[in-house]
Amino acid sequence: MQATQGETMRDTSALDSASPPAPVAAAAPVPAPSAVAAPPPTQAAPSPDAGADLDEQREQSDYDQIVKRAKNGKITYSVPDSMTVGTPESVSVDTFGANASPDSANQSGVTGTGTLKVIPSMMVELSAPDNPEAFKIQADAVKTGNQFLPDSGTAEWVWTVTPLSGGGDPKKLKIDAYMVLNAKLPNGQPMTSFLKSFTVPVPVKVQPRLQTVGSFFASNWTTLLGYIVPSGAGVGFLLWLLSRRKSKQA
Repeated sequence: MQATQGETMRDTSALDSASPPAPVAAAAPVPAPSAVAAPPPTQAAPSPDAGADLDEQREQSDYDQIVKRAKNGKITYSVPDSMTVGTPESVSVDTFGANASPDSANQSGVTGTGTLKVIPSMMVELSAPDNPEAFKIQADAVKTGNQFLPDSGTAEWVWTVTPLSGGGDPKKLKIDAYMVLNAKLPNGQPMTSFLKSFTVPVPVKVQPRLQTVGSFFASNWTTLLGYIVPSGAGVGFLLWLLSRRKSKQA
């Protein structure tokens, strides 16, 4: 009975000495990954030429619209049938608005005509690219550059042209017509757009040598007289040349 109780006691002490199991700690919740905003897509910086290209496209579009709306007008030019070396001649060009009626009374000296697109601002230039040394071309002080062309009116350009060399094949003058747009170039100059050109051949005669000498004396006689009169020499020769020139002109 005692042994049984001892065993019971041992069993009981064993149970008493055993520490109760430690409570199991709950697993810490795993934090949800925070939502991180995706970085915006990288955009390439605009190139310096992008703005220029856009402006050019816009200008081209504007130009296309202007050409599309432009009506047909008329151009006439008056160029002498022939010229003589050293003798200035007048060359003129007229443009007519779309609703202008050319005056037949003013067309007697016209040597060429054509049609071209017209807008309110036009420009005409005269040059001699095929023979640049053949002419001296001087634009009129007023009738030059950009000019306003009324829808029912005209605009005129005038030049004084002096042939510098002649003989051989006819020399060539070139007439170029342009539209002048509202837009301006980076240097502030108006933007022009080429329309049409006309090439006019002009025979240029060479003065006979004696006539050339007479023309020279006639144009410079006051200067030459200052050299000749004090010495008393050559006065008779000068008078003879002048009288001979007058008889030829008569």
